[in-house]
Amino acid sequence: MTKPLIQFEKELIESQLDKIAIEKSEYRILESELAELEKRCAKAKPEDQPSIKQEAKAKAKELSARKLPVLPKLIVDDVTAEVLASILAEQKGRVGLFSAEGGIFDTLAGRYSNGTPNFDVLLKGHSGDDLRVDRRDRSEHVGKPALTIGLAVQPEVLRGLIDKPGFRGRGLIGRFLYSIPQSTIGKRKIRPTPMNDEIARSYQQNIYRLAAIEPFVNDYGEIEHRLIRLSKDADDYLAAFEEEIEPMLGEDGDLAFIGDWGGKLAGATVRLAGILHLAENAGNLRPKWPGNVSAETMKNAIAISRYLLPHARLAYAEMGADPKIEDAKYVLRWIKRTGLREFTERDAFEGTKGRFKQVAGIRPALEVLEDHAYIRPEEGAIERRRGRKSSPKYTVNPNFN
Repeated sequence: MTKPLIQFEKELIESQLDKIAIEKSEYRILESELAELEKRCAKAKPEDQPSIKQEAKAKAKELSARKLPVLPKLIVDDVTAEVLASILAEQKGRVGLFSAEGGIFDTLAGRYSNGTPNFDVLLKGHSGDDLRVDRRDRSEHVGKPALTIGLAVQPEVLRGLIDKPGFRGRGLIGRFLYSIPQSTIGKRKIRPTPMNDEIARSYQQNIYRLAAIEPFVNDYGEIEHRLIRLSKDADDYLAAFEEEIEPMLGEDGDLAFIGDWGGKLAGATVRLAGILHLAENAGNLRPKWPGNVSAETMKNAIAISRYLLPHARLAYAEMGADPKIEDAKYVLRWIKRTGLREFTERDAFEGTKGRFKQVAGIRPALEVLEDHAYIRPEEGAIERRRGRKSSPKYTVNPNFN
């Protein structure tokens, strides 16, 4: 997936090597000239110092106006948060972090900072909040940074992430989009048909075209961000999807226990639509910026978001967010709402049918409530109704109201 970007980065570097070498040489010459003026001033007679000081100030001003040139960098991998922030500053606020390992999470949790979590750069790189990078010799400001992260990790990497300090509370894990495909081990096709050459070539060309988009610089030398607008129909599809997922975020909704992720799903859908829109128009990005996002593109983005929903639930379960606890809270709210002092397993299922697809699905939640003494099974009490399977009965703790 990253091969075209790596190749594009290599070509960018090769095209700028001579220019960067010259600029670095000029920078070092200015440094030497300034150092020489400072030495002269220190040794000069008092009456000669003012003129040399003026020369030194002018040279220092000229030096500070120049930034030491850096090689283009599109992709990073094993990097600390501090270095990542510096790279963002050097690369005008744009870089991608792609890795086939999950070591970045240990780094963010404080592997190199005595256990102190540090992931502000990731939060700001997602939201586009201004980032300040303080160095020994200068401070840099990155306006609206954009950090792309793509990780292909083993499920083991996810386990326990939710317990790492701040990862959930500060919204880090809620910013990722998750895909947990079924393992094909044992069912893999030996010597599968290779990718069609034309498809591979088209993919590389389009990635090149997208990577080559130049920032728009205004008359003041500032980068201005281009807008991608939605068509009326696309906006209507988005609004309908937002109305669909909003109730799912309530305390009794399907996304209640991953509300930190679900609350960002509509925004993620808009981002997906923008990416799809540019991908569809990769061959037509010049001279005119592509038109509005179509209804069809928004429908495709929403289809991806629907795919992501169950995967996010599974990812959070892997991380340690226990859906059984959330299900138990849901049943407990039903008990409180109905005021029941006793009920059967089937009563609970019928009362919470939108949550559980079958009776067996509610049993783990009832076990949690039993373990926490909210309910107690009645010894030998099983309700039997004609045409239905028997159903255990429960008594509600009288201290719960």
